[in-house]
Order: sequence, then C-alpha cells, then structure tokens
Amino acid sequence: MFAALGEFELIFVADNDSNSARAKDAFQRFLPTDRLRGVTPMTPLGVDHFLDYLAIKERSEAKGSGVLLGDLSILREGESIYTSLEHLALYSAWKMQTTTAEKIRQRFLQNSLHVTFTTVVLPYRYPIYTLRQEALLEEDNETPEQTPDETLKEEA
Repeated sequence: MFAALGEFELIFVADNDSNSARAKDAFQRFLPTDRLRGVTPMTPLGVDHFLDYLAIKERSEAKGSGVLLGDLSILREGESIYTSLEHLALYSAWKMQTTTAEKIRQRFLQNSLHVTFTTVVLPYRYPIYTLRQEALLEEDNETPEQTPDETLKEEA
C-alpha cells in the first residue's frame, strides 16, 4: 500500500516521549530507511543491490576472475530480477563506462518512495485505554485520574 502511494507522511500522536521513540523504532523495522532508497519496480531490492549486481557481473565475465560466495548470491538474484531491456542497456553502458554509479543512483532515486515519519507528543496525559494512577497527589488533594466507569461506581 505504501509503495502505491509513492510519498506519504505518517504522524504518530502519543502522550509521552517513550511511546514516540518506540513507534519510530517499530516503523523503521517495518519500512527501513535504507530500503526506501531506490526501491522501484525496476530495482525491487534497491538501487544499491542493482549497482552491486552490475559490478559483480562485470568482474565475473572478466577472464580468469572468480566469484566470491557472497557475490554469487547477488549475481544469482540479479540474473532473475534484472532481465528487462533497460537493465541490459544499463549493463552495456556500465561495461563501456558511459554511465556511472551516481548516474544510475539518481535515475532510480527520482522514483523512490518518499516517507516522512513525524511524532507529536500531546501536552497532557489522556487515560484512554488504561488507568494511570499518579503516585503523587498535588497539595490541594486532587483525586487521581479515573476512568468513567470508576467515577460512576464511586458516585453510586
């Protein structure tokens, strides 16, 4: 759903900073920032993966050059993903050194997902789901926050 939007802002509203920090951590695990950079239909694993694939493929085709085990994994993934005419044209340009990693990165980052995660901490505490008893009462003997159900029970 987020990829279909292309650009969006997610606003998380909380009653304290610790909830905001946990929400931001959870969001980044769900949609990591580094995955957002250059993930397009043409580069589904990100532009950096595509650039790694180009470099590894070029090295593997060089005479007398072996491929490391980690590189072999990227090469196999890339061979099944990067099969379009555009991918082949970019690889040819890469081999002839008429394009650079920076030019390819700019090309795909223009279409990448743009996400803004904003947190807002409310100025007061709102006991919506659970009762939060305050440990210290103010000097004028205010009662702690209560849920509507508890208030009705005390009045009855």
